[in-house]
Amino acid sequence: MKYLVSDLIERQPLQRMITSDKVLYTIIPKFLLLRYIDDPKLRQEIKNLYKLGKVINPTLNKNDKSLKRTIYQYLSMLKQVKKIQYLLSKINEIRLLICQCANF
Repeated sequence: MKYLVSDLIERQPLQRMITSDKVLYTIIPKFLLLRYIDDPKLRQEIKNLYKLGKVINPTLNKNDKSLKRTIYQYLSMLKQVKKIQYLLSKINEIRLLICQCANF
């Protein structure tokens, strides 16, 4: 946020910054992310990033503890769960159609 304010609001020139650290940038809740990852190496890497505190969720702001913001965060999480469930149901429908067509 510091860089966004410096760049857009204060109009201060910023130097280009490149990081070599791994960071997970996600809006999907942790439990949902880990539930649908099949690759054990990727799953372990994600768990390690969470342990190291290298996960960024732009919808979560520890400095904003207002009731309105908390409700927004909760509803945002529910929305992500619904989207994933909807997409997975569509994928399963497509798989069934492919299997039915293959059996013709």
